[in-house]
Amino acid sequence: MKMVSQLNTITGDISGNCEKIIRSVDIAGKQAATLLVFQELVLCGYIPKDLLEYPYFKSECEQALGSIVEYSKNFPSLILVIGAPEWQEGKVFNSAYVIQNAQVIGIQQKLALPNYDVFDEKRYFSAGTNQTVFELNGQRVGVSICEDAWPETQYSDSRCSYFKERSLDLLINISASPFEDNKEKIRDEVFCKVARSVNCEVIMVNSVGANDDLIFDGRSLWIDKKGNILFKAPYFEEGCYELTKSNQKNTTEELVRIEKIKQALEVGIHDYVKKTNNTHVIIGLSGGIDSAVTCALAVKALGAKQVKGVLMPSRFSSEGSISDAESLASQLGIKTETIPIEPIVSSYSSQLGTLFEGLGPDVTEENLQSRIRGSILMAVANKFKALVLTTGNKSEVAVGYCTLYGDTNGALSVLSDVPKTIVYELAQHINSNEIIIPINSIEKPPSAELRPNQIDQDSLPDYEVLDRLIESIVVNKKGKKELIKDGYSEEMVSKTWSLIKYTEFKRSQLPIGLKISEKSFGSGRRFPIVGDY
Repeated sequence: MKMVSQLNTITGDISGNCEKIIRSVDIAGKQAATLLVFQELVLCGYIPKDLLEYPYFKSECEQALGSIVEYSKNFPSLILVIGAPEWQEGKVFNSAYVIQNAQVIGIQQKLALPNYDVFDEKRYFSAGTNQTVFELNGQRVGVSICEDAWPETQYSDSRCSYFKERSLDLLINISASPFEDNKEKIRDEVFCKVARSVNCEVIMVNSVGANDDLIFDGRSLWIDKKGNILFKAPYFEEGCYELTKSNQKNTTEELVRIEKIKQALEVGIHDYVKKTNNTHVIIGLSGGIDSAVTCALAVKALGAKQVKGVLMPSRFSSEGSISDAESLASQLGIKTETIPIEPIVSSYSSQLGTLFEGLGPDVTEENLQSRIRGSILMAVANKFKALVLTTGNKSEVAVGYCTLYGDTNGALSVLSDVPKTIVYELAQHINSNEIIIPINSIEKPPSAELRPNQIDQDSLPDYEVLDRLIESIVVNKKGKKELIKDGYSEEMVSKTWSLIKYTEFKRSQLPIGLKISEKSFGSGRRFPIVGDY
């Protein structure tokens, strides 16, 4: 019997990850399994970045791997495939260790090191050069690591050509493939094509859980040589799973797109808070849709007792905004505090009055309100040992519709890769069984409420149009001329392009954001702050 173990690891927690690996070995061994496959870099978490340069980290990895090798003697018939760093002659490799009965019987190094978007493996690892066919339990088995099975380009075949003429019975791929909207379908197609091309069964084991901005959905695969998926492990859930004939087609139900995004964000919140050894979060509740969705996701991820809402009304806050925030808090069962900001705004205005004499109100006074709110949230978070979750969405982050040191204050930006249009979809989905997010929060025109009768569309195009344009620029990498050919007005293209370009300095200072799309405003997007393009 073959088994796979997709684990939720903590990057750098070698001892904790090692304990999880050994628990899985126990489960598989006691069920008389003959093969147990883990994910890429399961021992140290993906990806440890500069930790790989520290001698103590190398020592801990090697000691932990030695413990696992030694422990394997308890189940001499069980073969393990484990992802871990390998140090050799001053180089570091991203490797798969094949272990049986207290011996390392083989090592496969990763050949194709991804170096695009969030992937930066060439900075840390050396590429392997050799591939091997292992004889395991009477079967001819190939081992590959994540990118080694993917096509070099969308037009080329898989990199598994080495195995095509070698009569494999099984190809194992250990992966750390982050969640992205629509990526599961692409990943399934890649590995089904590999199975047909190499003409053998394929087992792909993927990471699960979240570390920093990356979320991993699991969904480890077992595929027959005709490219039929026999088994898929659950979404976002760690566990040890049998790959047996009785388990064929025992796949967890496919989730609709918006539910996958919702669960991904919940995992991202949960793991960020828990893995940083925190328990509570603070959210500024404005009565708007962004803070409402963020709060609902946080409650699902952490529990109502771990979430506190802070209402900070000003003289521009509508009565409906306050009542909507209170209604949301009541529905979610969270505690709130109300701290009116008008006295603080008045104090600031008085202190700055002489300096600003003769100058009319402008965005300065609007930003001042946001910065006062940001300071209040940080003060509450500090006092109660909590983290602030920021609530800005991708559409706002793209065009700089946010205030530095104001609504951007916080530890984690939950929606920074979620366009406004998808925020609305999330709200409707959260309300699918009962009204949690007030209908008024969904239906009223979005507004920062920093001046009388303000709405977002005073400054921005309709979000349906803006989101398509942002997608074209940020994800599809289209230039101005292409966008105008696509039917957007020259004025809109120029304005949006300039907003995205000239607010790069803001994004470089934003809190870490959860990645759910092909291209987020995070570690995978690197643009000059000073430049003319």
